[in-house]
Amino acid sequence: MEKREKAVDDRVYTMLVPPVRPAMRLCTRVSVLIGPVLGTLIPMVKSLGTDVENAGWDKLRLSLDDFGSVLDKVDPDKVDALFMEAVTSSKLTCGGQTLCTEADFERHFMNHRGDVYPVSIWVLWECIRDFFPQLGAFAQTVKDKTAQAVMVSRSLQGGK
Repeated sequence: MEKREKAVDDRVYTMLVPPVRPAMRLCTRVSVLIGPVLGTLIPMVKSLGTDVENAGWDKLRLSLDDFGSVLDKVDPDKVDALFMEAVTSSKLTCGGQTLCTEADFERHFMNHRGDVYPVSIWVLWECIRDFFPQLGAFAQTVKDKTAQAVMVSRSLQGGK
């Protein structure tokens, strides 16, 4: 199995890419849980176009409102279970300490709470990314446009 790593501050998290069948189950669950959210992101990103600053604050607000209403329909317990399935199937470790059991996960992240979501999202993405190569480019576009929108929002708020 392929090994992948992520550094957070002075901690290095290591995971093994799960075999195909467990990864397929994760992909299916991600598609069912997160698919509707991605469906709203695509038109939102397209509506902003390439120039977020001139796209208009109202257009951005409406897009984010649509996105928020879809997020309301995502079951947080199922998302949590999805993260933990990814952690377990990838045999997540940090500094040689296993984190793939509930007790070990809790023990480690009790002292590193700020790492929980960045690491969990990273592990899930690494487990499924090979099945969705197109999402890599889309995710980068969303990340870039979101960063632009946040900067525009801050500059608009600063100008009030």
